[in-house]
Amino acid sequence: MVTYGQSQAEKLAAENEVCRQIVREVANLGISQRQALFVMYLMATELENGEHMKALTRLVRELGGDDLFLIGKPLVDVEMGGTHGTIDG
Repeated sequence: MVTYGQSQAEKLAAENEVCRQIVREVANLGISQRQALFVMYLMATELENGEHMKALTRLVRELGGDDLFLIGKPLVDVEMGGTHGTIDG
């Protein structure tokens, strides 16, 4: 029997290798734990399956805690006893 082209398993293996290369490149940038979670969040928002996107973004938000999204977070001035603007403005 002669087979032409790649089998499904070979195609998946090649796609997985590309994914590993992407992860290696990102890891080589020296990102922090928070940045890794934020990248995962952003990647999840690119998913076509809406339910998967919602489940993954919810999980990443839970794991990342309050520090995951710093933009727009109120600044708390402990000495003055209140909030003063936001981190991004």
